[in-house]
Amino acid sequence: MSARAAVALWALAAVVTAQAGAAQSLGLAQGRDLPAWMQDWSPIDSHADLPRLLPSASDALPLLLLPTPKVGLFWLAGNPGALPAEVGPEYSSFMGARFGQSGDYRRPLDPGGDDLTQVSALSWQPIGRRAAAIGRIVVDQELQDPGTYADQAQPYTSNPFAVTDTAQSPMRRIRLRMEGAAGARVGAWGLGGALGYESRDDYTRHAAFIRFDRQVTPAATLGLTRTFGDSGLVLGIHGRWSGGAETVNMNRLTEPGRVYQLEGYADVPALDVDTYYRRMERDEVSGGGGASGTLAGARWVVFGEAARYREGLWSATGTDNPPKDHWQTHAWSLGAAVQRRLGSQWLVTLQGRYTALTGNGDLVADSGAVVFRAGEHALSGSAEVRLLPTADGWTGVAVFSLVTDRRRRTDSVADIWTDLKTLTPGIAVEAGRTVLRRLFVSAGAAYAMYSPNGTFPEPLARGTAYQTMIAPEIEVEATEASVYALSLSLRWQVRDGMAVWASTRTESLAPTTYGLQLVSGFRPDGSRTASDVAMGVTLR
Repeated sequence: MSARAAVALWALAAVVTAQAGAAQSLGLAQGRDLPAWMQDWSPIDSHADLPRLLPSASDALPLLLLPTPKVGLFWLAGNPGALPAEVGPEYSSFMGARFGQSGDYRRPLDPGGDDLTQVSALSWQPIGRRAAAIGRIVVDQELQDPGTYADQAQPYTSNPFAVTDTAQSPMRRIRLRMEGAAGARVGAWGLGGALGYESRDDYTRHAAFIRFDRQVTPAATLGLTRTFGDSGLVLGIHGRWSGGAETVNMNRLTEPGRVYQLEGYADVPALDVDTYYRRMERDEVSGGGGASGTLAGARWVVFGEAARYREGLWSATGTDNPPKDHWQTHAWSLGAAVQRRLGSQWLVTLQGRYTALTGNGDLVADSGAVVFRAGEHALSGSAEVRLLPTADGWTGVAVFSLVTDRRRRTDSVADIWTDLKTLTPGIAVEAGRTVLRRLFVSAGAAYAMYSPNGTFPEPLARGTAYQTMIAPEIEVEATEASVYALSLSLRWQVRDGMAVWASTRTESLAPTTYGLQLVSGFRPDGSRTASDVAMGVTLR
């Protein structure tokens, strides 16, 4: 067995035998450090949530260090039964990176400053002629200083319930994520499975009121495909489950803490506590199907999925079945992609995805049942034009992207509703050339413009909790902003099939002086900047 095959199989086996945890980039929009096709196969990521992210200039700069984009039921729909037919040549990447983020332009539940050190490995490998495997491992340590009001790992999901306090203590986060998939072909059938498990430990550093948060998420996917004759048509179905729990513990060291259990837009009372406990248990199931094939020299794929998410939250201890608050969503998505070569040097890839969800939240203390409703949808699309490496050493890529969403969120207790519509067009360009026979150099730039429109409540009529935790977020989301990114990368071809590389990237987000502006004075000033330096080895 080759070294690369061993890496892929070891990474897959590690999913079954070891604990794993969430790992994400530190970019302005966390988790956007890889293009969609390198992430959408993951069994771990939620399919029934639309996180509220800060705008980002580009999915992944630099792009030219990565393989050319793939289109298929495994890469975009997450069906592991399609992996053997779509895996392509073997590939492995090992990376170490440092990320940093700072700036005043942020929401209350975002950290003030962030530093992250990360190591990762990704490998896929054909196994014989009829099987394949892929595995990914990411380990990182994150330091947040100044800290955040949030006591949960991911406070800006569609879920309106979040635990916060007023300490903003510095936090240390240890995260580990392992996931992998394997598949085999049996005649015209493809069978496959994927497993993932992630965990995260967050705890305060040098705090008078101690926070500790632990989150774990196991996940699994099963997939089946059927190829029909020589036409190249493939039909597939898949099912996915993920679960897990998150616990928040707080204890007085030298001073008590003040906690706010956010319940949507309601101005909740403060809880002055010496000790505090909150547990959230999650369960998500989804299923879908799709088709792929070739037509007129183009590779195409269409797919769809429906998902259901449930979460129970409680604070009481000492009972087997405590009363719980609940949040649940029903979501569905449709996607499509097409890829075609134009001549011998050009590769064009078009892809799009639409996701919609409805969510309902209810409090055990409220006899009226549903207290918060969310109706949200998002549409994203991109067109990539890539110049494949030429005889004189030049290559390049341009990506045109568009993201639009609408979020209607209603709090019946507070009698507040918001209706936010956003549009974010963007462009990313990168060019590179091989010089000195073995050295490849590339540089890239990206730009996006965030444009919101909608209806929002008057924050000055609300209380302290609303003005501190919620109003600044709404003003950030309701303010036009521009974001740009720059990248530079080097790759040295050590020998055939092995290269070492280094890259750096910086991204900056700032509000513009025009567009929808609220005048209540809760919008943060300044800008926000994220940067990273990474080094690695790739084997092909």
